[in-house]
Amino acid sequence: MSVLSGLYHKDRLGFLIRAYLKLTGQKFVRDTLPGYPVYRKWFVWEDGDRIIRRAKPDVIIVSAGKPFKTAKHFAQFGIPLVVYVRDVEFHKYEASPDDLPDNTVYVANSEFTANAYREKYGIEAVPIPPMFMAERYRCENRKPEVVSFINPHPDKGRNVAFQIAERCPDIPFEFIEGWPLPDAIREENVQLAEKCGNVTLKPRTNDMKTIYGRTKVLLIPSQWREAWGRIASEAHFSGIPCVATKIGGLSESVGDGGILIEPDAPIEEWVNAVRKLWDDQNYYKHMSEQALTYSQRPTLNKDHQLDTLLGACEKARENWKSAG
Repeated sequence: MSVLSGLYHKDRLGFLIRAYLKLTGQKFVRDTLPGYPVYRKWFVWEDGDRIIRRAKPDVIIVSAGKPFKTAKHFAQFGIPLVVYVRDVEFHKYEASPDDLPDNTVYVANSEFTANAYREKYGIEAVPIPPMFMAERYRCENRKPEVVSFINPHPDKGRNVAFQIAERCPDIPFEFIEGWPLPDAIREENVQLAEKCGNVTLKPRTNDMKTIYGRTKVLLIPSQWREAWGRIASEAHFSGIPCVATKIGGLSESVGDGGILIEPDAPIEEWVNAVRKLWDDQNYYKHMSEQALTYSQRPTLNKDHQLDTLLGACEKARENWKSAG
């Protein structure tokens, strides 16, 4: 197995590789930092023939970024294709399934995503939820003392979250930055937190155990058509119930492990849901147990997910053989 990765220009690795590529004139670099070969370049949808000659893949799995633009480029090399779609932002793709061979196999990160692609393009995608290393998120000895909201951006329901906090002055809230926020939004968050008085703003972190170890309830009031809702699954590994918008793939990721609120519901429904989990200890215990049980469902089992993905790869190979 090998990986072809695009570069992010704002991190240290991306900066160093960018400098190296400019100085040497090379199109990509190869390393084995994760323990397997990784080819890194700016635009993964260009000069694929050079990568193919080095990596010699039997199947190409295209995921994230601009999947259809990338898959369209690699389709010309006659190698079976699996395209793993992870969102429904159709407007940003610069290509579509219509540009790919009919024997391409598709995988989606949720039933919601699979249904969206069926409705939009008439293709069938095998649902495989995101894969998790549960040990990175599971907290054995929690001290649940706050309601947490991750990624305080307007698209993620920041305004709803602040309204809930304002109506629950006795409950401590922590809002943890996720996406890098524009200065204007960050300043708005500071002002809103000061107005509420019970909201603490926290910087982003790669150690989510420090967040989930303190979280009693996870708030996910997203206004976005989430393809999955990764933080819900992360929280469930520690038995943390969620209060989330019933939108997109959140219905699947939250499932039995929380309370789902309609997008147009009045703010009182959100407040009542948070209050019930915070105040009713018997109800909280029940929902916490449900969250933990839901985290153990077969669709999140890594072996099951890998078997399903390998099955998709084998189907892609069979399709290409049949096309002859």
